[in-house]
Amino acid sequence: MGVAALLLAVLAGAVPTDTHRSVAVFPFSAKEPVLPSTTEVLTNDAIFELRGSGAFLRVVGPAEIATLIGTVEQQQLLKCVSDECAMVDSDMVGALGVTHLMVGSAARVGNTSFLQLRLIDVKTALEAAAVSERVTGQGEEALIKVLPGAVRSLLVRARFLEASAPPPQDAEGTTLKPVLLGGTTVTTALALASFVAGLALTAASFGVLMLIRTPAVLAMLQTPMLTRTPRLVALYSMPAGLAGLAATSVVVGSAALAATVLMVMALARA
Repeated sequence: MGVAALLLAVLAGAVPTDTHRSVAVFPFSAKEPVLPSTTEVLTNDAIFELRGSGAFLRVVGPAEIATLIGTVEQQQLLKCVSDECAMVDSDMVGALGVTHLMVGSAARVGNTSFLQLRLIDVKTALEAAAVSERVTGQGEEALIKVLPGAVRSLLVRARFLEASAPPPQDAEGTTLKPVLLGGTTVTTALALASFVAGLALTAASFGVLMLIRTPAVLAMLQTPMLTRTPRLVALYSMPAGLAGLAATSVVVGSAALAATVLMVMALARA
């Protein structure tokens, strides 16, 4: 059995212990007519889900794998995962420094798309878990949608997650999308309220300013200079204060709008 050759790495002491569980994620393979761009997205999303799950202390992606072992070694290791080789060099697995390997594949036959995930335990040289998803009539985009659930099922079957555990989380332990959705709602409401308040305060400022310039008010100011100056200051401070509040509301609204745009962009990537 090709995978059994991975035990050579364990005997050489090159594989971390299970208390420091880690995984190397190889680029997903694709069979026509599935596009390579789709499998690239699937690979990146799988890495994101694995890191967010908390099941592994370290997740090594294709870019890091390429810096640790060469292309020929990667191909040889993938053949061994597929039971197509008789032996694998212990240094090859040791260079990765992981306890598990993850591979995935995507295919499409007619109107049905297929997604397969496999998790190999390097220590036992056995398949820790495997998941296969089938989606009909929704195109390749459906594979991207089912990937988070497939990764979660893979980890549950490998007993790295409890079946009742919460969905994958971000690095701070909070579910990302609900937080972003709630934040977007709050900042949008704040932006709208601030802009409306700014318009109202601006209108009030102009209204008070026009009131001051009416004949009745001007007649009240026909007094000696000693009494007129304080009255002018008092009267004009009101529209000035309203204008200041209006400017503050616009600044707050602009900041809230910018925060909304940033969270919408984060939602699009989540």
